[in-house]
Amino acid sequence: MNEKIKVDHLGRAAVVYVRQSSPEQVRNNLESQRLQYAMKQRISGLGWGDKAIQVVDDDLGITANGSAERKGFDRLIGQVACGHIGLVAAREVTRLARNSGDWQRLIELCRQTDTLVMDHESVYDVRTPNDRLLLGIKGNISSYELDVIRVRALDALREKARRGALVLSVPAGYVKTPDKRIEITPDLQVRETVDRVFAKFLELGSARRTVRWFRESGILLPGHQSVYDGRHIQWNLATIARILRILNNPVYAGVYVYGRPLKEKWKYLKTIPQARAGDREADAWPVVIPNSHEGYIDSGTFERIHRMLDNNTQRLAGQRGAGGAARHGKGLLSGLLRCALCGRLLHVAYLAGKKTYRYRYECFSGDGAQPRCRFLFNGLAPDELIERAVLQVLTPLTVETAEQAFLEHDAAENEQEKALARECERTRYEAERAWRQYDAIEPENRLVAVSLERRWNKALEQQREAEDRLAEIRASVRGQKRSREDFLAMAAAFPDIWRSPSTDIALKKRIVRALIEEISTEEIPPRDILLRVHWRGGNHTEYRFAKPMSGDNGRKHPVEAITAIIQLRAICDDRMIAKYLNQNSVPRAGGEAGWNSEHVKIARKRRSLSPYDPVERKNAGFMTLKEASAFLGMSPDGLQSLAIRGEAAHERPLPTGPYIFRRADIEGQNGDRLRAMVQGRLKRKLAKTPINGGLFEA
Repeated sequence: MNEKIKVDHLGRAAVVYVRQSSPEQVRNNLESQRLQYAMKQRISGLGWGDKAIQVVDDDLGITANGSAERKGFDRLIGQVACGHIGLVAAREVTRLARNSGDWQRLIELCRQTDTLVMDHESVYDVRTPNDRLLLGIKGNISSYELDVIRVRALDALREKARRGALVLSVPAGYVKTPDKRIEITPDLQVRETVDRVFAKFLELGSARRTVRWFRESGILLPGHQSVYDGRHIQWNLATIARILRILNNPVYAGVYVYGRPLKEKWKYLKTIPQARAGDREADAWPVVIPNSHEGYIDSGTFERIHRMLDNNTQRLAGQRGAGGAARHGKGLLSGLLRCALCGRLLHVAYLAGKKTYRYRYECFSGDGAQPRCRFLFNGLAPDELIERAVLQVLTPLTVETAEQAFLEHDAAENEQEKALARECERTRYEAERAWRQYDAIEPENRLVAVSLERRWNKALEQQREAEDRLAEIRASVRGQKRSREDFLAMAAAFPDIWRSPSTDIALKKRIVRALIEEISTEEIPPRDILLRVHWRGGNHTEYRFAKPMSGDNGRKHPVEAITAIIQLRAICDDRMIAKYLNQNSVPRAGGEAGWNSEHVKIARKRRSLSPYDPVERKNAGFMTLKEASAFLGMSPDGLQSLAIRGEAAHERPLPTGPYIFRRADIEGQNGDRLRAMVQGRLKRKLAKTPINGGLFEA
């Protein structure tokens, strides 16, 4: 018996730890397993009985580099920590741990509980300095060997990747040949669907719109091949992630790429390090081999798609000076206006709590090295200017565009019907295949028959759903079939369609961006805004408009309101005018209710009307009803009755508003006439109704 083994060690159990790093080793390296299990006989020769020897082989097929959970090793650590183990044995110490953390923890626990460690060479007492030093060296060598093996494997993979021969997996639309090459799949439906993804994105300009089109059309996207059967494709609903996975993959451009994924360490809340996955920039890809296989698109189209995706992302678009994706806000020129002072894009600000058409373009940018901008203006006036310019450019092309749209409309309907027909053909084949499998099973094998019958029923259900979608599409196409005359009629009514509130604003923005590259804008004293429009193709035009006043929404007030303001400003200030307008429920521009003095002030200034001035009023001779009646020496009721019958010249802009008289109309002979009319009316009234009811004679 070894001199390091004491009676106390023999009184406790001995453990043989058995481990292999991968399932392939478990299946193929049977001799290694035999040698590891043979350690049990060696321990028996040292004095332990068979019942006192435990074999821990729960970790067969699990690596010991620290990246995987090892339940057997954790159970061994627990028994050592409790002092139940006298000897830990393994064929090689590399079986126990391949990383410093697990190795040092085991050695420290063995030292504290006086547990021996054994391999095929010797027995080690961790409490002695020499044995602890030797075990430390072996543990470090074990960790170093793993690093060397990993480096060699990675070097081999990189070298294989540099030749373009490393094909680990292929995306949907490709297959991996037996000689490890990438080829386009022979499945016609998969190929047409992948082609359709690229075509629709280039047509619609947005991944989200592409997803919406696929969902509305009922067309599924192919996924990765099934693990259990390489002949089957997983078909799924279109999502943003699946569409972007196709659009961002350079494999579809015929480019072999190695090293796209990037895993970096970062700290979450500055406590626990975690891994964050992403993609490297194209310039940092380690291996790029153009034209290594057949692609669905060329490299130029792939770069164009990549730029479009970046420009659609608001964060990246701001960094690149682009306008981002066309959204549904009312600002037609969002993403096109650029400040001539600082060179930055103008933002669109929608006023909180207001109507959706209340918005403005503003630039509040600037830093220490550049002048700080404070530049903003209402968005309706420039939008109307550019809208008229765009209509002037597009209107002569409407007939030609209508002809092309008619052809594309028929092609789109045929494309959608063709895609669903392919889907029906595939589901019909899957159902027939499931039936053949079910029909081939022996009736006695009920367990397999039930599973195959369930698979057959599911395939039949998918076939029925695909056929229903195809029938629905065909019916809708027949019901909504448009002729060439319909498209020509729409071309003739193009300006009305453009200005219709039901027209999608995002579509209008895309049309404007297709015609205009950008618009440079600056303020010219005293209150003018200059727009320099840079059209695609090299032409440049300038437009100039007056900057609206603060609070002016750029729309016209009703004629009734403007007429009232023009007349009432002669006798009262803006606050009283707003009061009279509110009493009569006169709406503001756009149908909004509620006037205040600022609204009246803006309406006046837009028409160059001066405010209320008492001196000007006195010189012009404007009077109210009370003032005019005092001037004539009669009661206000008498003068009001004459005004109502049209016998006294006056103005009354609002039904419940004040009466406005001019001195020139009620003085002199006109005044005498009005007084005589009132006196005559009083005499007639007294004669008709005697004083005191006729009890006394006059």
